[in-house]
Amino acid sequence: MHLLVRCLERLTLGMNWLAAVAAVLMSLFVFLGVVMRYLVGSPFMFSDEFVGLLFVSMAFLAMPLGLVMRRHIVLDIVTRDLRAPLRHIVDVAATLILTTFGVWFMVLSYDFAAFSKLLDSRSDVGAMLLWPWMAILPACTAILVLVGIGQLFDSLRQLAGRPSLFTVSGAEDMP
Repeated sequence: MHLLVRCLERLTLGMNWLAAVAAVLMSLFVFLGVVMRYLVGSPFMFSDEFVGLLFVSMAFLAMPLGLVMRRHIVLDIVTRDLRAPLRHIVDVAATLILTTFGVWFMVLSYDFAAFSKLLDSRSDVGAMLLWPWMAILPACTAILVLVGIGQLFDSLRQLAGRPSLFTVSGAEDMP
């Protein structure tokens, strides 16, 4: 289990680097699009679509690390004053909800990407092939589900009094 958690942490860190590359490319293409439009008078035909695809890729590539580090949105008002046993139980319930939603979203987004591939779907203006971009959604969600399952088992370990296996965690120590 310890090796699996380390692999998941490294994978999510790598995905976050890819998200950073997507953010830099997105900024670069927005800048180049403005330069081409206002200085040259001939904008890139595909830049707006490409920037949109990069944005969605960036968001989904960054999500798993946010979960690993526990830097996602939480209802802090509910769990702030809870002691360790009850807090871990609430964490288990929240992780189960997230994992269930992740599996559901992964299945639906996979079907969407597979149908897009079947149709050889392309963007309107730039005629870019869309299914590889759509495949990023179920792939990143699968990693998110794996992290959720890992954190579920980790919360159960912590409930039993053992320390967390996740080292790239931003969560405060639970009393």
